[in-house]
Amino acid sequence: MPYARVIPIRSGKIEACKRMLAEMLGPRRDDYEKALIGEGITEEYFWIQSGREGDFLIIYNDGDAALRERIREVRATSSEPFDVWFREQFRTALGIDLTHPAAGARVEQVGSWVAGGTG
Repeated sequence: MPYARVIPIRSGKIEACKRMLAEMLGPRRDDYEKALIGEGITEEYFWIQSGREGDFLIIYNDGDAALRERIREVRATSSEPFDVWFREQFRTALGIDLTHPAAGARVEQVGSWVAGGTG
């Protein structure tokens, strides 16, 4: 089941965000992949969008139906070294404390399109 989020990047932290992603996909790749597999994620993509409104990190995941809740739970509570590192990097670059999810924050899919008419 696809899941996407758009997260504002803190002012002046775009390079910190890029470093976090580069480290995840580089020297921490094995731990990153282990974390994704444990959360049921089969694909993950990142984009940075910059404009008048500011800079945003766009994240797209795909995986099983329970993906959204499991991501929140695991990333907020795991004591695995990668997950602890990830929470700190996320807090530094994006100003979001994953141990305290934003009250009322939710993502609602409101449409889709798939070639061949299956979406």
